[in-house]
Amino acid sequence: MIIEGKSKDIFQKMTRDYQMVFPCGGGGTCGKCRVKIESENSVPITQADRLLISKQAISEGYRLACHLKGDNWVRAYVPDQSMTASEGIQILRTGHLAPFVIDPVIYYKQEEKKIYYLDRPLANWQESKSFYIVTVDIGSTTIVVSLLDGQSGQEITSETCLNPQRRFGQDVMSRISSVQKNSENLTEMQGAVLSEIRDILVQMCLNHEIEFEQVFGIFIAGNAVMNHILLGVSPEPLGVAPYQLVIKDLQELNFHEMGLDCFGEGILATLPNVSAFVGGDIVAGILATALYRQQQTCLFVDIGTNGEIVLVHKGKMYSASCAAGPALEGMNITCGMTAQPGAIEEATFSRASLRYKTIAKKKAVGICGSGILALIRECLKEELIIPRGNIAKAEALSPRLQTYIDNKAKKIWIDRRRNIFISQGDIRQIQLAKGAILSGIQALMAQAGIDAEDIDRVLIAGQFGAYVTAESLTVVGLVPKSLKDKIEYVGNTSQAGCRMFALNHHFYHRVNQMVAEIQHVELSLLPGYDRLFAKATLFK
Repeated sequence: MIIEGKSKDIFQKMTRDYQMVFPCGGGGTCGKCRVKIESENSVPITQADRLLISKQAISEGYRLACHLKGDNWVRAYVPDQSMTASEGIQILRTGHLAPFVIDPVIYYKQEEKKIYYLDRPLANWQESKSFYIVTVDIGSTTIVVSLLDGQSGQEITSETCLNPQRRFGQDVMSRISSVQKNSENLTEMQGAVLSEIRDILVQMCLNHEIEFEQVFGIFIAGNAVMNHILLGVSPEPLGVAPYQLVIKDLQELNFHEMGLDCFGEGILATLPNVSAFVGGDIVAGILATALYRQQQTCLFVDIGTNGEIVLVHKGKMYSASCAAGPALEGMNITCGMTAQPGAIEEATFSRASLRYKTIAKKKAVGICGSGILALIRECLKEELIIPRGNIAKAEALSPRLQTYIDNKAKKIWIDRRRNIFISQGDIRQIQLAKGAILSGIQALMAQAGIDAEDIDRVLIAGQFGAYVTAESLTVVGLVPKSLKDKIEYVGNTSQAGCRMFALNHHFYHRVNQMVAEIQHVELSLLPGYDRLFAKATLFK
């Protein structure tokens, strides 16, 4: 594909007009926005270009689009591997939902013929006329919007989309950095997500012949950074020590305050945050899986760019968050990509021959998060990767396995014909991610005074968790090996728990107190955590 425009506008066109996804949000660190300049106008070489692009490629005209400057009119060729737009991306909608009584926060009082929010009247209403509420799961990558019948709680329809804030960075730290660099980006990110929700909801109403004024509540589950941005509050304090929340408790605002006037006299409410990186989405997960009343010892892990962990032991809840990085979502991996058709998602060695499976059975074009874990799992089993994470010496392997190793280039070939491989740097990225999550689990177990054998259930939540196998989790070592047979997949518990929050008075009133009872463990402040993390990065 060719994009034409001023040098300084090429990156914006890629992200805004073509919805391309870049992990670092234009920070010049991921190298995924590489383009070839096919123009007579000269384009300066930047330091970022020199670090992330080979001398040969630079001489051929390749540059990082995010670092192009100036007003020169250029033609930029965008390679296929950069075309990571929304089409075909796997998006998880549903999750485990614990049994609960329907007792909505927004309800109809027949004797007064009014719609109420808690004890506050919102509008006069005809008994024969239906009313509706909305739940929204705002993730760093995706947004799920569900329209529910206000009385029965039944889902009318659900829609998903990619979070339009992605052009400011794939992960929350990139978006915090974006606000730090330019405070106007906060307003732009807030407006982008509110516009997306509004547009989806408007279309839902039109499709189902629902008047806009029939919508009375929008309930939001999002991580702490997403919650702050949605409410127009700078997330900067979350990104620097001591990582303090600006907003912790449940927030309630009317539609007018949020620029949603077209939907009448309704209320928007957000689930509370536990800490800077354990947000309302995890509180929703606690509701959806009934962790707050678990009698068993239970471990809840939401694996993504930021790994959130909750451990319940003897009725007490402990939480922690760890920066797993974007590698588990296919980013910061040399041949990495999001979960789209053509992404390698599973693999196995059979008689020293590697076979892989791609999403939608398309020809392989890259490796997504579940795929990189599966490939590293198989390489560990065949000893192509040694426990310290180094690529094995080819001469130490059988002749058939030797063909996969290129020690000089420090890579393991997955498909030579399609130039797909795992580099030594990719393995290090996975080691950092698995070290972060495993050390977080171990730290919480230490706080509770238990061992892995004491855990009865392991609940794996989130987009990534839904597509990765228990074998990958335990062989690679994100989760202790002894827990393999205790792993359960609970899906999008953020969306499921948000529904419980909206449809039950007790949960709505209880969440602030529940959050206050959680003992949050700040891993970076634990004595000896550096050693614990370093040990957890080893494959063993």
